[in-house]
Amino acid sequence: MNSETPEKYVLLQPPGMVEDDEIDLLELLSVIWKWKWISILIVVVSVVGSVFCALSLPEIYKSEAVIMNTSSGGDNSGGGLARLMGGMGLPINLAGSGGGKGAGMQSFLESRSLKERLIRKYELLPVLYEDIWDAEKKAWSVQEKDDIPTLLDGVRVLNGLFEVNTDIKKGDLTTISWQGEDPEFCRTMVLRVLEVLKQYLDQEYITEAKRTRLFVEEQLEKAVREMRFWKKCVPDETMTESDIMMERKVAQQVYEQLRGQLESVKIDEAREQIQFKVLDAPFVPETRFKPNRRMIVVLAFVSSVFAAIFLSFLFEFIAKQKKVRQDQQDS
Repeated sequence: MNSETPEKYVLLQPPGMVEDDEIDLLELLSVIWKWKWISILIVVVSVVGSVFCALSLPEIYKSEAVIMNTSSGGDNSGGGLARLMGGMGLPINLAGSGGGKGAGMQSFLESRSLKERLIRKYELLPVLYEDIWDAEKKAWSVQEKDDIPTLLDGVRVLNGLFEVNTDIKKGDLTTISWQGEDPEFCRTMVLRVLEVLKQYLDQEYITEAKRTRLFVEEQLEKAVREMRFWKKCVPDETMTESDIMMERKVAQQVYEQLRGQLESVKIDEAREQIQFKVLDAPFVPETRFKPNRRMIVVLAFVSSVFAAIFLSFLFEFIAKQKKVRQDQQDS
């Protein structure tokens, strides 16, 4: 048998193909070296510009205070009022009530209402817009009335100065911070926030226990009027004396039950009142919070280096294209 020798196929590679696919570092470095003066100029201008920009930025300070919710009452979710009304045979829908311990405090700190109160109570608009406020005349130095800042304008400014962060995992710790150019003013404003918060919780915030107490007091007034009515009522053709006595007895029982409930809910109200404790008092910052001038210069330097390298290859590409066109025209 004749054995056939398998043919061997050799893949021929065009000359210079391997060299074209490989990155020639020396060639890249030569391109960068060719346009080195432009690259150096870009880097120097960027760094010098960043230095002047960083030095021109105002120094911002930040004062903080850490508070902790010390309320003993938990989230009743309407349980006290629901049990009371259920026991009296009165239907009520309390879906959505409650909200968790400290939810009212957190909501108020993040609300627009707090910022509006701060602006009104401490007259912050002239402070926030001091560049258009004439302190001697105590008037706005603007030509048009529409240019006078409003309360909502002040709230928008405060959104960038005032910040609240709550960490539930660390026991309902809330950090209140204020940023500004005046370190003493930053501390003062954090203290003012705490003062307004305490005033709100003591005088305005309605807990579930307080809502229950108000309901019981309202029902108690109705029961008193009911008792007085039946005491004055006399027998007639429609009601006998025994019917009147029975109604008096029922009204008396309702009154006694409500009196007992009123004392109970007063205790719950005192226990459920939201309170907070200042763990870290606000301080006068000694070092600036921002800007980080060193970081600004470093980022400008790194960015300018990459930009210079990119422009070097771009200029080289344009130069080669011009040379190719020139050669084609000459030929």
